[in-house]
Amino acid sequence: MLKKKTAKRAAPRLSKKSLYNLQIEHLICGDVYIGTEWANGRGLFQFACPGCGCLTMIRAGHPAPRGMTREIRADERIPCSISELQAKFDRAKTKAVKREVLQPFLEWQERFDREIRNKKKP
Repeated sequence: MLKKKTAKRAAPRLSKKSLYNLQIEHLICGDVYIGTEWANGRGLFQFACPGCGCLTMIRAGHPAPRGMTREIRADERIPCSISELQAKFDRAKTKAVKREVLQPFLEWQERFDREIRNKKKP
């Protein structure tokens, strides 16, 4: 008996924006410790660029890219430490509030993609 060959389709490439949203959904819906995701330094928690820290590190005093230091440090939505981020996330009672806690990370990573990493907007 001959088996019918089926063409394999490549999985569609997701835009960075989609990947950031998927990570937010993963964090909101799963039983995930944010500290682990933060320590991995990917997606929402990746470094702004080489030689700079992630958003929490920049807010706490590390250098920021291209003159963004003041702006990042002034963004009070960004916690200054992973323990502060975890506490804000744990206090959030609904998925919508948890999304609000993570939203600044998505916004800043998209801005880094556009302005520093020179990636086109999806």
